[in-house]
Amino acid sequence: MKIDIGLDVTDPEPLPDEHPLWSMSNVIITPHTANTMNSMDRLLAPVVAANYRALVARETMPTEVDPSKGY
Repeated sequence: MKIDIGLDVTDPEPLPDEHPLWSMSNVIITPHTANTMNSMDRLLAPVVAANYRALVARETMPTEVDPSKGY
């Protein structure tokens, strides 16, 4: 299956069950979800702190991007 279009947000939202987008073979629809500020702070703060400690210590940061790995 070749996917040409990926949708995270639709109009209307949620997309009705009978909407034609659901049956299109070249479209993938992912759930449109968001984190609350409370959960983002709780989840992101330890990652930021770990990256900062690694940066100060001149070490590789835990979330450092490695282009040679394809991302």
